[in-house]
Amino acid sequence: MNNIVIPAIRNRIMTTQRIDNEYFTKKHRIVHQQFPTNSEVMIKNVNRNSKTDPRYEGPFVVHGVTKNGSYILTDKTGALLSRDVPTSHIKLISTDNVVNNRADQQQYDVQAIIQHKGNNTSNYKYLVRWKGYPPEYDTWEPASSFDDMSMIEQYWARRNVNNNIGKRKRSSHTNLPTKTNNLNKRSKTK
Repeated sequence: MNNIVIPAIRNRIMTTQRIDNEYFTKKHRIVHQQFPTNSEVMIKNVNRNSKTDPRYEGPFVVHGVTKNGSYILTDKTGALLSRDVPTSHIKLISTDNVVNNRADQQQYDVQAIIQHKGNNTSNYKYLVRWKGYPPEYDTWEPASSFDDMSMIEQYWARRNVNNNIGKRKRSSHTNLPTKTNNLNKRSKTK
């Protein structure tokens, strides 16, 4: 019995483990190499509610790795992300060391966007007035230089409002002459 039953059970366990392992590797993304520190990554949007929401959020910078294999990430301002991110939720963008440390780069506050140039959204540059600086220090900046797109959105909203000033909508019946208007015109001409 020991010569027949125990080896059969052992073989059955080994086969089951192999099948389970194959199924797991098929359904899960296994990363054998760690993401390098200071590399740019995107993370899976776990709060995605509809198809139109983006699949990934970011970019973020890899700050470090925890002992269980999760990643500690920082955002563009250098602030740590509030949660550790598992490897399966991370997508590598760039390993260039250009990112090094964005917290070391100086950041300035935008007072207003004054003007834009360029012929389509991919190559727009914006004339920026910096908070606390005179107009001589205004610079042309691409959209990628902004940490927050709200100033650009505010600029475009303001331009659309200014374009509509002075334009009144008239209903179609106000342009039709009335009999009283014609009578008044005749009486004034006599």
